[in-house]
Amino acid sequence: MTVLWRRRTLAWGVLLLAFYAGTLQAQELHAPPQKIGPLFDRLPVLDQGVVLVPLQPLAAWLALEVRQSRDAGPVSLFRPGDLNPLQSLAPGRLQARLSGSPYELPVAPRMIDDAFYVPLRFVVEALGFWVSVERRKVILELPQEDLRVEMAVPPDPLSHEAKLWRQLAIWYGLPPAALPPDTDTLPHWNLFARERQRELLAEIGPDVPTIIEAHWGGREVKGLRILSDAADPEGGAAAVEVLVQYGDGGLYEERFGFVLEPQGWRVRTQVSRQMGGGLRRVEDTGPLSSP
Repeated sequence: MTVLWRRRTLAWGVLLLAFYAGTLQAQELHAPPQKIGPLFDRLPVLDQGVVLVPLQPLAAWLALEVRQSRDAGPVSLFRPGDLNPLQSLAPGRLQARLSGSPYELPVAPRMIDDAFYVPLRFVVEALGFWVSVERRKVILELPQEDLRVEMAVPPDPLSHEAKLWRQLAIWYGLPPAALPPDTDTLPHWNLFARERQRELLAEIGPDVPTIIEAHWGGREVKGLRILSDAADPEGGAAAVEVLVQYGDGGLYEERFGFVLEPQGWRVRTQVSRQMGGGLRRVEDTGPLSSP
């Protein structure tokens, strides 16, 4: 047990050093929405190496109007005040239009859980963004606006990172495939590692599962973006950083430390920092995650 704990502590240390080094950079609540970046109501996916994101929140961030023809045909994106579409795309079709000219996409847009997913690069490059990938991060830059936005590359569906993302979908209540069955009345509590559950029971008492659920389960999530992830399956540790906006408008940077248990990845630590005006309220649910 001591050897395993030391390995996990070392793995956490290595992950968190990398984690804190290259993530969120001075994004404050009073910043305009464009500076904050897109916040998604569903998780992006990777399709044949192409990042697909839900269109509606992306278009909202880019101030684009979304229109669909009555016959459920192509979806068109308009700049404010324009009569002609900037782009037109259709589910399942590689053929698109860019400023009225034909354009062939590398991967077709598609419907996922009733949401229309589109290639991220195609949409943002039409507005002048530079798109690059560094390791497991997508970077969107608009140099003339001094704008730089980062997000984690969606993981391979069979990877450990994908399992972490599924756990986060449960934590934040994202629809719908990754959610636990309705019979699970304590989904947040059940995401905690057994050791952390024992600590919370000892610190707070037997009512802590319902307290945890009332707090985290009762918060509406407007949107989020996973900023970074890192997993060390051999060391049994992982870390994920998320930028999330709740229903009250509060913008938070949240960091999760996971451990690998027999039933899968479970939350060992969680830190929530409210962004804005230099004031950060910290909610710490783990001894290794204090700032």
